[in-house]
Amino acid sequence: RRWGGRPLSWPSAVANATGGVDVFYRGPGDRLRCLESLPGGAWSQPQPVRAGRLGSAPLAVSATNGVIDVFWCGAVNHANLWSAQFRPGQGWQRPALLGTGLASAPSPAVSFSGRVTVFWKGVDGRLWFAFHRRGHGWTLPSVLAMGQLGSGPHATGQSTGVIDVFWRGTDRAIAWHAKFTWAHGWSGPMRLGDGMAGPPFLVASSTDTESALWKGAGGRLFYAANQHNAGWRGAVLVPVGRIGGNVFAAGQSSGIIDAFWTGPAGSGLWHARYLPSSSSWTVPGSLGRGVG
Repeated sequence: RRWGGRPLSWPSAVANATGGVDVFYRGPGDRLRCLESLPGGAWSQPQPVRAGRLGSAPLAVSATNGVIDVFWCGAVNHANLWSAQFRPGQGWQRPALLGTGLASAPSPAVSFSGRVTVFWKGVDGRLWFAFHRRGHGWTLPSVLAMGQLGSGPHATGQSTGVIDVFWRGTDRAIAWHAKFTWAHGWSGPMRLGDGMAGPPFLVASSTDTESALWKGAGGRLFYAANQHNAGWRGAVLVPVGRIGGNVFAAGQSSGIIDAFWTGPAGSGLWHARYLPSSSSWTVPGSLGRGVG
């Protein structure tokens, strides 16, 4: 279905408290818009969210209690981090300024008991974060001693409380990783892989497995996984041929991963699926030439 109002950014989709899906995007006038899935496969009309003007694409996360947090960079000052929160039964809360001095888009993650943590690269080149727990406000921004970042971070969390953050190094062909656990706090930076030609994309593909995918040298797709917190296995080549743009992915609680990318030379949008039952990837399939 096509909706009215030309989107000015990629959408960000999350599960909501009713079992449906909410989709957020930067709409006309740089305003935050939301679409909600309805029973029977229908969709609501785009609804405005009172959040002021956006200076970037919104990124949303949702917790099991139905709370949704949306993050974006300011329109007047792109170095400002803003957030709006939806609470079931209370609606949208007033947008809050969470931090300043951003040099990248924010990357949020949900972990234990609805804890939401958002990460970003600061203008000082270091890794910054802030978080809130269920029923509490946001902490002041803090910096992690992970050295200089060569890209914005990408984060994901698990219900066990584990949080993983990835970024490209100042040598942009190398990926680095930091990890938080309740038992040991933050550890890292740890080297994940090299030969990168695009940023890593991180997904939680089950309750105890995290996966990272990225475009490597020669336009090839690589994949690495951390299962049962046993440490990240070495990167393996995904047999899908050359890819054009960077990879995007989504994980399911069953361990299935769906990866998407644009093909080379305008060949459109492509897709492959990882099947945990056979530890293998499906043959890549084209989703059409209207994208990319």
